[in-house]
Amino acid sequence: MTPAIGLVVVDGGVAYVAEPAHVRIEIVDLDNIRAGDKPPVLPAGVGFEELADRSGLIRGKEIRFSRRKKI
Repeated sequence: MTPAIGLVVVDGGVAYVAEPAHVRIEIVDLDNIRAGDKPPVLPAGVGFEELADRSGLIRGKEIRFSRRKKI
């Protein structure tokens, strides 16, 4: 299976992403959060929770998740 890919480019402390339509990349900028920015809100239930846990991100402090929509 070919992995889905995306590219994150950081230039002067600003990150830019490039990804195909079937890939969703989110950026968590810890430097900006530590400087006072609010943590990003990522969509719940699509797999970002596991990635955040693997990355060691602190929920509520460094990352938040949206509420799941009821179907």
